[in-house]
This record gives sequence, C-alpha cells and structure tokens, in this order.
Amino acid sequence: MEGDFFDSLLADSVLGQTDPLEGEMPSARVLRKKYRLRFAKMLKEETLAEAVTDPPKPGESIHAVSNGKYDFATWIPQIIDWIDQADCLYCSTWTLSRANADDIFSLHDDGKIASGQLHFLTGLYFKRRETATYNYLLDGLLKRGGRYKAFENHCKVLLIANAARNAWITVEGSANLNANPRFEQYAIVNDRALFEFHRGWMEEVFASQNLKNYRSTTTARERGFRGYSIRRAGLGVTVVSKHHRDRDHIIQAKLSAVWEEEYLNKLASRLAELIRVHFSSLPMDSLVSPPPQGASWPGPYFAGVLAEKVAALLGRPFALAFERTDEKKYHHPMESLRQAAFRFIYRGPVRLLLVIDDIITSGATMRRALEAAQLALVPVYGFAYYGA
Repeated sequence: MEGDFFDSLLADSVLGQTDPLEGEMPSARVLRKKYRLRFAKMLKEETLAEAVTDPPKPGESIHAVSNGKYDFATWIPQIIDWIDQADCLYCSTWTLSRANADDIFSLHDDGKIASGQLHFLTGLYFKRRETATYNYLLDGLLKRGGRYKAFENHCKVLLIANAARNAWITVEGSANLNANPRFEQYAIVNDRALFEFHRGWMEEVFASQNLKNYRSTTTARERGFRGYSIRRAGLGVTVVSKHHRDRDHIIQAKLSAVWEEEYLNKLASRLAELIRVHFSSLPMDSLVSPPPQGASWPGPYFAGVLAEKVAALLGRPFALAFERTDEKKYHHPMESLRQAAFRFIYRGPVRLLLVIDDIITSGATMRRALEAAQLALVPVYGFAYYGA
C-alpha cells in the first residue's frame, strides 16, 4: 500500500505536478480511508469469486443468499470476468453509491463494457435525496454516451450480455446497487428470453414520456409540446398525434398520385420537433430509418420519404436500415396476415437509431423494427405521426 502511495507521488513529480520532497502530506485518516475502501472492495470480489466459481450455462440459473460480505454491484465485475467483455450493461436500482458508479465507469473506460452501452434506471428518491451522487452519475453517463432515467422504481435488476459467447446474464436481487451489509438474495440466470423480457420494459421506460405511469425526469422540457406514448403491442413509441383527423389526412396523402411537398414538410417538421423534445442532444452517429417497405413496394415509399426529411431537419444520416425476411417469428391461425421478422442490415456505427413511421395501427411493423434493432444491440426509439 505504501508503495502505491509513493509511486503515485513519483508519477506526479514526473508530470511536473508536485515535488515528492515538498508540499503538504495528506492526513493519515485520508490514506486509511482510501486503502480501507480499496481493500474492502477486493475482499468482496474475492469472496464472491470463491462462492460462485463458474457462470451459469445457457438455460441455467444460480441462486444465492449473501451474508453481507459482498453486494449487488460486486456481480458486475464478476460476470464481466466470466464473459471477457459486455456488449451492454443495464442497471435498475432504487439508489446507488458514488463508489459503485466509479467502478462501472472504470470498467467502461477500460473497454470491458462496449462504448456507449451504459443504461441506468433509478428511483426518484435517488435523484431528489442523493443529489451529489445523482449529478456525478448523470455527468459520467452523458460523457460516455450512456442513458439515465428516474421514476417510481424499486426494481433491482442487472443485464449483462456477450452475444458472441451466447451469454445473456440477468441478475435479480433484493439489494440496491450500493454497499449493503445485510442478508440479500440473488438469482443469476443465463437465458435470452428472460434477458429480453427485462430489457423490453426498461426500453419502454427510456422511451416513455407518460407522467402518469413513469413520472419521467425528462418531462420538464416537454411543456407546451407533449407527445403521446403508444402501448399497443408492447410499444414505447412516441407519436405526435392520435387524432383520427390526422390519420385520414395521412392516408389520403399516401394514396395521392402526387405527394404534396408542403404537407410532407409539415409532418417531418413536427416529428423533428418531437424528437428534439425527447432528446436534449442527439449523438452525431445517430441514424434515422423507416421500417422496411411493405404493401406499397416496389412503388414510392411515403414513410421512407418522411424519414429522410426528418433526418435532414435533424442533421443526421438517413438509411434504409432494415429488410424483411421469410422467418415467421409469431405463429397464429391467421398466419397469412402476420408479418415475418425484420433484419437490421446497416453496417455503419450507430449510437442511437430513430425509427420513423407515419401511421401505427396494430403496431406490428414498428414492433418488428424495434426488435430487429435490439437483437443487433442497437439502442432504438420509435416515432410516428399518428397512433391509433
């Protein structure tokens, strides 16, 4: 420990920041606290590694009860050590500590978690009562391209995936993501269906602007222009309007022999405005795409032109990022009326995907587009003008 301290002083000296023979020595109390916390963290990781030596295989689960010698956050480095690298990390907790945020940021910065793939949900208590840690977490997430939302949340869930290793790890527990010297229970499951179940409701929260359901922290900037969240088919899609009048106008415009440029520009402008309300800032490598063309193929594609105009207004690239397949994911007596699955085919860098459609009725088209993007581990949001 002493070597670490004097090595750091020597490094500072080489960088011209201080002279190891001059200046004020930090108090012994600070040093004790610093190394005590580091040692305690090492003991927790060592204790957990001894208790659970191997990860669950696909379809398997591990159930554990801790006696307070390790906490919920200790599972994150343990699981990443098992799978080498995480394609994404989703964390849902009521509250968390700054030390845990530091550890997660370090894993991300060391390349152990894919860039921009930090997704955090907390309770409102954390935002309102732990303001210093809240600001530290939010600032760190924004710098790393991550996401955050607070709502009336008490779920404790971790999601860590490595698709190449067929690792889809879900950790469900009773503890919060902070130091907790109490008996707590955990279930660690390697099952993609469970992973997607939890990721599905988390993405719905991230996409939501519904105050009644989620009391989102992002709604303050939406005053005067609030979109509507569409729940049909399990969607968290946001639409500009739910008025039948708008639906009739859009259908009429789509069926016209010549599309009215002014009307298309109006629709695109309102969609772009809604997206700016939803996101305070869009990453430069955001991508705008419509769902794959359906019944109108091989003719002109109204939603495609609309999405291209939205991309131009946002100053972000546009691409046809999906294709239809023959794979029928959903089986039903009326199979002929069901759409086959979509495939995400865009190969460029995408930090955020915006799927733009004009009309949502059953939700099947948008749902398959969102599922295809999520399967490719691309953060995705859906926006439309009308929702039935």
